[in-house]
Amino acid sequence: MKKVSNRLYLARKIFDYTVVLILILLLLFIWQLYRGPIAVPFLKPYIIAALNQDNENAEVTVDSVNIELVRSIKPIKIIAKNVVYEENDGHMRINAPGVAVSFSIRALLQGVIAPSSIEVNNPSVYIFTDYGVRDKTRAAEVSRKQIDYYVTAFEEFLERFNSPDRTYSESYINDIEINNGKVEFHEVDLGRKWEFADLNYNFERNLTDIETEISGSVKLRDKLVSVGMEARYRPSDNRLAAQIYFSDLVPADIVDTYVNGGARRDWYNVNLPINGKIAALINFNEFLKNRGDLIEAVDTALEKIKFQLEGGRGFILFDTGDADSRYDISSFMLEGEINGGLDRVAIENADFYLGEQKVTLGFNVSGLEDYLLEDSKKNLRLSLTADIRKLKFDDLYTYWPRYVAPDAWEWCRDSIFGGDAKDARFEFDFGYDEKTKTFGLTDLKGKAYIADSNLRYINTMPMVNNVYGVFSVTPTSINIALDKAVSDGIMLSEGNVLIYDLDKYNNYIDIRLFSNSSIADALKLIDHKPLEFTSQMGLHPEVIEGEADTELGLKFELKKDLDYDDVNVTVNSKLHNVRIKDAVDGRPITAKELELAVDNDGMSVKGDAEFDGIPLKIVWDERFKTDKPYRSRYQASLKLDAAGAEKFGLDYEMLKPPYFEGSAEVEATATQGGDDKLTVDLKAKLQKAVMNYSFLGFYKPAGAAADFGAKLVFTKKQLTSIPDFKLHKSDFDIAGKISFDKKGAVRVVDIGKIKGPKTQAGAKIEMPSGKNGVVKINISGDSYDLSEFFDRGKNSSAAAGEAENDWEKTPDVDVNIAVNRLWTNPDVSVTGFAGSARLRNGVGVHEVHMIGNYDHNRSMNLKVDYVPRPNGEWLLSVSSNHAGNTLRFLRIYNDMHGGNLQIEAKKGADGEFIGHAKIRDFSLHNTPLLARLLTVASFSGMVDMLTGEGMTFSHFDAPFKYKNRILSVKSGKTYGNVVGLTFSGAYNTANEDISIKGMIAPAYGLNTLIGRIPLVGSLLAGKDGTVFAANYSITGKASDPKVRLNPLSVLSPNSLKDAVSSVFGGEDDKF
Repeated sequence: MKKVSNRLYLARKIFDYTVVLILILLLLFIWQLYRGPIAVPFLKPYIIAALNQDNENAEVTVDSVNIELVRSIKPIKIIAKNVVYEENDGHMRINAPGVAVSFSIRALLQGVIAPSSIEVNNPSVYIFTDYGVRDKTRAAEVSRKQIDYYVTAFEEFLERFNSPDRTYSESYINDIEINNGKVEFHEVDLGRKWEFADLNYNFERNLTDIETEISGSVKLRDKLVSVGMEARYRPSDNRLAAQIYFSDLVPADIVDTYVNGGARRDWYNVNLPINGKIAALINFNEFLKNRGDLIEAVDTALEKIKFQLEGGRGFILFDTGDADSRYDISSFMLEGEINGGLDRVAIENADFYLGEQKVTLGFNVSGLEDYLLEDSKKNLRLSLTADIRKLKFDDLYTYWPRYVAPDAWEWCRDSIFGGDAKDARFEFDFGYDEKTKTFGLTDLKGKAYIADSNLRYINTMPMVNNVYGVFSVTPTSINIALDKAVSDGIMLSEGNVLIYDLDKYNNYIDIRLFSNSSIADALKLIDHKPLEFTSQMGLHPEVIEGEADTELGLKFELKKDLDYDDVNVTVNSKLHNVRIKDAVDGRPITAKELELAVDNDGMSVKGDAEFDGIPLKIVWDERFKTDKPYRSRYQASLKLDAAGAEKFGLDYEMLKPPYFEGSAEVEATATQGGDDKLTVDLKAKLQKAVMNYSFLGFYKPAGAAADFGAKLVFTKKQLTSIPDFKLHKSDFDIAGKISFDKKGAVRVVDIGKIKGPKTQAGAKIEMPSGKNGVVKINISGDSYDLSEFFDRGKNSSAAAGEAENDWEKTPDVDVNIAVNRLWTNPDVSVTGFAGSARLRNGVGVHEVHMIGNYDHNRSMNLKVDYVPRPNGEWLLSVSSNHAGNTLRFLRIYNDMHGGNLQIEAKKGADGEFIGHAKIRDFSLHNTPLLARLLTVASFSGMVDMLTGEGMTFSHFDAPFKYKNRILSVKSGKTYGNVVGLTFSGAYNTANEDISIKGMIAPAYGLNTLIGRIPLVGSLLAGKDGTVFAANYSITGKASDPKVRLNPLSVLSPNSLKDAVSSVFGGEDDKF
């Protein structure tokens, strides 16, 4: 045990002495380091090996190697002096006056000499890169080669610096520091050189990522620009987050210096200093997956790019190929992002200051990737927005690109000026044009609010002042929408100035101005040169009262030396509360609203007006040019009655009652040429009128459709002729002409055509020359239908007697008719008819004569005479050997056949007819009233006879009176072998009321035969010779009468009835 203990004690002592010796040596080493560097030449080959990294294609030389004590985290470093690194192919050369290297303890323990940190001061680096580009003008090839070069370099960097198994000594490096370096980067095959100065570089490896930081200056056009980058690489997901910053960078310097060797002049020029930073996130996995097409990989590899920029004084210039548009910038600030790789750029709220004017811009760029990597503009789209809160309107032309339409730009500058523009916004779209193979402006939208500006549209027209509205511009048009303005004292409520076809060689302008003023002021406005419309219309503004809402329109080409014929003018005005003084014969025309329209060719006025209390629709058309078919045209639509016709000077008897009552819807068109002749085309709808020209076979009640048309000719404002007129209703037409005397009174109405279903005739009406003259009407032709004449009062609801007295109002008229066939009803006509009638005012029908035959059979004739007597009475005589036809022709009774008729009557001064009608040897067929009576009397056999072959009578005698359309009969009787009747009572022809009583005797021949038997007949027969008869009465409407019969009266001999009547004072009608 003691031996072991001694040995252990000895070992401990040796260890202690060794440690003390090492400490003493270490202290001596540190003391020596404090005195100065210690030369260690034996380490030189190790230093060269560490710096060369086993690269057989490069050579490293070192002058000396020392160990020095420095004040840092790693105080002891090995310093190599005058280190030169040079690749054998000449692609890289590095001259470093001093390189400090610290070796990795971990690597040494593994028998590997590898640096853990490297520090280089004041190095000079020369890099000569050859991308392998064969044709540097092919941008796509250049971009692919460049991307491939840098992706390959990054792959090599990852392989050497980040190998998991630390195959390469670079994997042991934890930090690299380069200070105050100078770099020349030569892109040999592209002929470009980048020069960097004051370059500082830091590399640091952490547990999870690698961080780098670079700062320095780059030389652009003999100016140094500060640039820098901070980057962090995460090996876990192979992503690199980088941020690049710079200051005083002028984009134009980059383009002019390095894009195609400065030979390229692009479509834009950004010449102002910019400070900013750009942050990007790069996924290198996408590059590694798409090594076949690295350009396509850019879309997904560049995951996010954001940037912030600010700039100083300079300018931005857009070259469109036609002219340059330059914007001077004093400063700006913006931020944005790039998406889709390098394809899309979006910038919002970029504040630019143009002098003292602030402009807020927005940018959106797409297709940028193809442009940057392939120099292709086909997919490149640039959208630029500019917002300006307020500026002088005249400064607006600075921001509106003149090259869009130089003529329009110049016209606007000279014609719209002064005032302010507020809330201006311009939107520019740039793109590639396949046709022209150029990149330029494809769309433009601009808008600004105008305040207190001025508009001069035509030099001779009044200027528009105090303009408020909206100014807008597109690539094809410029528009100024006026909200309000003043011109020549007239308030403009709105307006519009449109300049269009800016994309074409010739530009045009369309001006619309809306005003509210008096009619007089509106007429004065359109009378300025070059319009002078009011003077051409012959209007005098001072005689027209009212207000006007007017739209003035002007269209013309934007060119110099503008003539009046080059200006297309339109004026549309709504006139309110119009009053034209002394319009017609000292009487005014008034209207609540009229529409006025004027253009280069002429003028029109239309609307609802009123003339002397008559409402009418009017259209006035005036032509200014002499090559038109007319000079003036007047159209009027109105509802015209007799009183209205008189106000218009149409004071004609044929337009007054009883011929014309009610109203007509009239349309009149008056046309005047260059002479004093005025032609009026007249059309009238007569549905609401009652027209009683029944003497012409034309009668129209109210509600029935009818049309009238005529052509009137005026000479020197006087009606001189109506060469054509037409009157039409269903199945009936009248046509003719009218002539006038020198005083304008109607002389002759020549009706050459009167055509209806049963009418084919003509008529001539000669008007009297004096007030007391007689109107003469002559009618002749093949056939003439007077059914309307006899039907004219059929549906009348007038009081009794009015129908007979309506002709008393007519003027004195003589009517003569001579036709081959005359109809008064659908069933019977008179052939070889000749007749005449005289109507006198206050009397009505004064005298009538008619003769004729039936069916050209002269043995069957008719003769009617109605003649006045000197004592104020009239005698009526009607005779015919065919009573049935005659009664039907005279529209008295339709169910009689055959018979001889004789009517004799006298009309007194009181208008009552008193007369006697006799008819012999006739028959009755289908007489409803008689059939009803026979049915009630149960004479069924007689009813069958009446509805069959007819019932014959030998005698009919009826004393009658007729007045006020009431026919009364007393002690009338008719009889035959079958039946006999007596009748007394009245029939109102106006309302068809009937009231008749009498006796009916069956088997009239046998009845009277018994009465003639001696002794028996005297005992049984009455005074009329009949033995048995029934009392009856008929009351009510003729169409549905009430028939009463006393059947017991048949059982009483008539002698007894006579006795009773004599005792009680009554008297029944007897045979």
